[in-house]
Amino acid sequence: MSKVTIIVGLPGSGKSTLINELNKNGSDIIMSDFGWKYNIDSEGNIEGSFDEEYRFNNLISYIKDSKTVILDGGFFCNHKFLCEAEYHLNLNFPDIEIERVYFENNPKDSIANVLYREYVGGNHWKRVDGNLIFYGHHCVVEGRDNGRRQYEVIIDNINKLSENYIIPSKFTPLKIQLQDEKFYEGWRALIRE
Repeated sequence: MSKVTIIVGLPGSGKSTLINELNKNGSDIIMSDFGWKYNIDSEGNIEGSFDEEYRFNNLISYIKDSKTVILDGGFFCNHKFLCEAEYHLNLNFPDIEIERVYFENNPKDSIANVLYREYVGGNHWKRVDGNLIFYGHHCVVEGRDNGRRQYEVIIDNINKLSENYIIPSKFTPLKIQLQDEKFYEGWRALIRE
């Protein structure tokens, strides 16, 4: 019987770190940030469905080949998107085993971790002749967020997703491991003098 593990958590919650722990032997198929090309509207709805994701057919093929698959993505915090995932998986594979792993709904720590990741990746603000200039390569290059810094879009998504993030009472969510309290300051923690 095939198995799919869905890791549910806000961006910056620690999903990738958990995947590395779960897949130490490297035998599982990892499909990270499932749905990442979709937009989230102002109400927190995902503008696209699970079975329209560009990797959906690959996912179905992996499961047909009896591969163990780990899916993760912030969009699974949207309960409708998560339920669609389980619906389509069960529709195609009635005997599939689906496991859910949740991270806590803590936007403050998630945002701080996203900013920490930006800083460690070299993206930062610098004061030049009294003006703040952003140095970094993470800008959105298409769609409605074209030209915005990636971390700004991710923070917007965290705020939208956290408002309607449902963790059923039968699950005990994993705690988000804060990387550095300095990043509670927000984008100003990205300033390098």
